[in-house]
Amino acid sequence: MTTRVIRRRTRRGIFLVNILMAIGLLAAFVIVAERVFRLSILTTSRVAMAEDSAGRLERATGVLRSDVWGAGKVELKDSRLLVTDADGRTVEWRTEGETGDLVRVAGGEERRWLGLGLTFRYEGGLVSVAGKSGEVAVMRRAGGARGNSDGARTGGGGW
Repeated sequence: MTTRVIRRRTRRGIFLVNILMAIGLLAAFVIVAERVFRLSILTTSRVAMAEDSAGRLERATGVLRSDVWGAGKVELKDSRLLVTDADGRTVEWRTEGETGDLVRVAGGEERRWLGLGLTFRYEGGLVSVAGKSGEVAVMRRAGGARGNSDGARTGGGGW
């Protein structure tokens, strides 16, 4: 009897191809994960900056609203808002051109809110405050007097 030896032909290199495919998939996953991570970090920093800006804006408009509410006279001169209370003390509000800082000067004391870039408008007894993205707040003096800057009522009912 003759014995036949059957030799199997082994397929070499298949394992190497599998490893290369796995490395390629892993590299694609790393690229996508890095982009997602970077995007999440950028989004977090943008949200933090927007939250900080919104907080500064809220604090500044709160102080401005308080000044306007108790004002005896409000004037707008050369993009500066001058608010005079019943005792004759004047508070000046202005935005510095290059930096966009909002500045309040009262009794020699200066207070700043950085980078808000607000503009003022005064019409019909209303103070309108606008920012980069549009109108931010509308304020009026106590008593709801509609009229000129010296507080004289020009007609119409209360608010």
